[in-house]
Amino acid sequence: MKPLPFVFLLGLSLSSCAPEGNESGSEASQVSSAPEPDVVQETAVHEFELGEREYTIPAAYIPSIRVGGQKDFIRIKFPDFAAEIVLDEMSAGKSDKTGRAQIFSVTDQDYPRIEYAEREDGAIIACRRGMMAQSGCGTIFECAGVEWTLLFPIGLRNEVEALVGSATRLLEQHSVEIRQERAKEGDPEKDLVQDQ
Repeated sequence: MKPLPFVFLLGLSLSSCAPEGNESGSEASQVSSAPEPDVVQETAVHEFELGEREYTIPAAYIPSIRVGGQKDFIRIKFPDFAAEIVLDEMSAGKSDKTGRAQIFSVTDQDYPRIEYAEREDGAIIACRRGMMAQSGCGTIFECAGVEWTLLFPIGLRNEVEALVGSATRLLEQHSVEIRQERAKEGDPEKDLVQDQ
């Protein structure tokens, strides 16, 4: 996977001040409002490929990212979403001390007071009741061939299915299928899409 730095131009706004009217007293002052001068607002985004999709996510939503090495790490916090979505390839495929799937930030160290449950699809939910470390829950879910970790407050553990559904939709909204995108752009690999 290779990182693709990218900056989007969001929009332009115009503003300016027009000269005020004659203030000699014989005529009423007039103030006209005209468009403001050009102001360009830039929003940085992170672009990266994972599994079958290419993601474009505003940098403001990604407090931590490390891509392009042997083990990628991405932490995503979408606004107005109560959970964090994390890709941690260091934890992928590993087991915790109980033999269950290791969940980043919940069971990736020897924390005491871990409680386990299962989701409807059999995936593990692990919750850590913290004293020194932060409390929280996590579960692993799959989206487009990639295993993601969902981190959420203990108080939302009964809403885990809805949270996983929302996380999946958010990831899909901020990504496109790689082969589909290449076919639209006239990429030479589009023949591969048609042959399959």
